[in-house]
Amino acid sequence: MTNEPDIHDLRRVSCGLIPAMSQKLAESTVGVVEFHIKQGMRTELVASFGTDPDWIFELESHIGMDMARFTRRAPADGASDLNIVEY
Repeated sequence: MTNEPDIHDLRRVSCGLIPAMSQKLAESTVGVVEFHIKQGMRTELVASFGTDPDWIFELESHIGMDMARFTRRAPADGASDLNIVEY
């Protein structure tokens, strides 16, 4: 894994944005992936990626665009998370 972020400019994509981002994340081998997206997609992004088990999701507003940054989570140490269904 490299330290350089993988940057994708998707500012012109509105229809199919979430599947496009999901595909890029699945194909990525780096630790940080950034997407430049058009402003106003916050609700859709948080609903889709807010609780992703593999990536930490951050969203920043910039002039003329928003930037969604995904940082790969460290692998689990084998300890089981509290699962209310198994509890």
